[in-house]
Order: sequence, then structure tokens, then C-alpha cells
Amino acid sequence: MMLRKTTIIPTDDQALALRLMNQLIFEEAHVLMVVLGSDAVAEKTVERADKLSGAPGEPRWVAWVRNPELVKGLLDQLKVGGSRRAAMKNAIACSLSLTDTVCDIVPRSPEPDLFRLMMAFKKAEASLDA
Repeated sequence: MMLRKTTIIPTDDQALALRLMNQLIFEEAHVLMVVLGSDAVAEKTVERADKLSGAPGEPRWVAWVRNPELVKGLLDQLKVGGSRRAAMKNAIACSLSLTDTVCDIVPRSPEPDLFRLMMAFKKAEASLDA
């Protein structure tokens, strides 16, 4: 798998995982797609999102959180509408605006295709919070 604009969050060092996610979410000017899990669906979702991330200077970026439990506290801090927070439990991914607001939650099923992931990026880019 060849990834250009994806940060793979470590699964064996919680301090480093938290530091990297904190930087990606709160310090970098990214429209961020956060992909959760390490199974085949997550891997395919990362590949597809990375293809849609654009040129190196563009703000789209992907974070692959293979072990979400390591950064659960940080993920719980994300700005998510109350009724949508429950949907995060069954998500394979979510897109965040430049203001670190969850703009779209991508469910695990059906497996997200390129169009679905493009729409998630577009919602984050078009967010009034951005």
C-alpha cells in the first residue's frame, strides 16, 4: 500500500499516539479524515481517502488510528453534535473541518466507496465552522 498524505498512528506507544493525534487535530491546518480500526475495511478506507487527499500543499489529510482505544480520550473531545456522538461508535471514519469539528461520520457498513469519502471531505471543507 502506497500512502502519500496519511499519518499512521502507532499502536504500541500511547504517548506518541496521543501527541501525533493532538498535533494533527488541533495544531495543523488540515481538513482531516480520521479512519478507525485495523481490519480490511479500515485499510481499504485509508487507501481510498489517501487517493482523495490531493496534492501535498492542499489541506486534506488522513489519520489512520488502528487502535482507537489508545486515543479514546482525545476522540471524545472532538466537537460532535450530541445526537451524532452515538454514531461514532459504529463509524469507520469521520471528517473534521479546519476548526476541528466533526462534519461527517462515515459508517462501517456499507463499506465506504470513493464517492462516500469524497462527500465526507467536501462536507468538512464546506462547513460553516471552517
